[in-house]
Amino acid sequence: MDYIYKKINYSNRNELTSELINQMYSIDKIFYTSKKVYVEVIKDYLRSKKYNFYFVINTKDNHLVGSAFGEITKNNSFFLDKLFINPKDQKKLFGTKLLLRVISDLRVNHKITTISMLPRPITKKINRRITGNELLKIKIDGEIKEIKRQFKSYFKYTLHHHPNIPNMDIIKIEKNKKQKPILNKRR
Repeated sequence: MDYIYKKINYSNRNELTSELINQMYSIDKIFYTSKKVYVEVIKDYLRSKKYNFYFVINTKDNHLVGSAFGEITKNNSFFLDKLFINPKDQKKLFGTKLLLRVISDLRVNHKITTISMLPRPITKKINRRITGNELLKIKIDGEIKEIKRQFKSYFKYTLHHHPNIPNMDIIKIEKNKKQKPILNKRR
């Protein structure tokens, strides 16, 4: 199956359709509010130029697999308000892939250096995977192997906990001092 990753922010906010918001509401069960209140909150977020929404969508049936959204804050930081995956698509690494997309986009397009969140237990596991603190299970040549994430690029992610706010995870994006920058060579 083919999946697309979509980013919606203030400049293309008209792409956050009613259908997509309805699918978000049916999956996102953290806040037990009425649909009307949920839709108003999402629309309010879109009025801010600091909010970014990220989606994974199955192109075959236009079905929402998962979503993440949050706000760019001061000092090159991003606060991740929500990350959720449709229950029928969980345990397929969509949460990990989506959060990696979010982090990469924020690092490249907004120069973000820290991402903070109040994660649920499953998101804590994703954070540990992304930062190399937990083994990844990957299928290689038909066999499941457990490997630890290696940082072979010019940047790496480290996991920290807020000193004053219990349960807050902070992912810091740092230059990887062990890796030399990769230069594009012209032919």
